[in-house]
Amino acid sequence: DTSVVLTELVLTTTERIMPIDFIVVKESHIVGYTTHPKCDMPFADKFLTENMQLNGHKVSVKIMNNKSKFLARTTELAKREISEEQMQKDSDIAATVLSLAI
Repeated sequence: DTSVVLTELVLTTTERIMPIDFIVVKESHIVGYTTHPKCDMPFADKFLTENMQLNGHKVSVKIMNNKSKFLARTTELAKREISEEQMQKDSDIAATVLSLAI
């Protein structure tokens, strides 16, 4: 599998703290899973989407708290073959996500 997996991230803004257990990056998709009941998932989606755009990345973002849906989505993405160029884009996207985490 050529997905980039990030674990135990905490994204922060002046307004909110967004703990995210896992983020998978594949084919310009960011799929996250959180077990934290106070994580504002729509806010996290918007936060990541806007920050990716500011850094020149066009991505689809979905943070969720349903483990079955997360695993189904990441399994679906894992089956896709991607080019070396896309692998590099995904690595750059993951680096940007990491730069937003504490």
